Amino acid sequence: MKLLMIRHAESVRNVALRGKTFYDQGQKKINIPNRHIELTQTGVKQASCLYKTLTDLIHSHTIAPPDVTMSSGFTRANKTADIVLEGLRREDFVSPEIVHNHLIRERDSGYGYEMTEEESRRNFPYLKAHWTFEGKWFSTPPGGESLVQVMDRAALFLHTLSLDERYKGKMVYAFSHGGFMQAVHMVVGKIPFEEAEALVKNPENCHFDIYSNEQGFWEKQS
Repeated sequence: MKLLMIRHAESVRNVALRGKTFYDQGQKKINIPNRHIELTQTGVKQASCLYKTLTDLIHSHTIAPPDVTMSSGFTRANKTADIVLEGLRREDFVSPEIVHNHLIRERDSGYGYEMTEEESRRNFPYLKAHWTFEGKWFSTPPGGESLVQVMDRAALFLHTLSLDERYKGKMVYAFSHGGFMQAVHMVVGKIPFEEAEALVKNPENCHFDIYSNEQGFWEKQS
């Protein structure tokens, strides 16, 4: 079994926050639930470029076309998958219908999802100290998930996928999110937390990683 983990293309929230956790004071908020965030026009173009890249890799036999396509069910992941699959259809590759898998969803950012920096300080005055004290992987946003908890989901996803007879020997494309892909990297690589800051980065939009499970365990392909 092989697994192609793909981060969605650029979303409107990616542009609005530019890597920050909270909005700037006075910045216009998106006010859309996380699962409904759309792609930008740049994101649509990125997804189109992605299908061309994947097509080239298929033609060179570096990867296979998808036997199974999964998505987190979030709009930005679904739209990225739709664009890629439509491109593969134009190249006469079989592109199966998308299966939604909630395990590969983005990290839950909790109650502060639509807050400004000032609102966060006012509502959660302990939060900055907590993040500093616990660090990137163990700190938990109020009402949300730590990255370690996302790792639990990643481990469950990989385990259930490897045991499912329907996917034995198949090529699985999974359209997911940056936080989840970091978690998969940690789980498969068995990376110690002390080394994670240097080895595990948030992937760029439309970045993909290739994993295989041929001998009963997952490994990342170079």
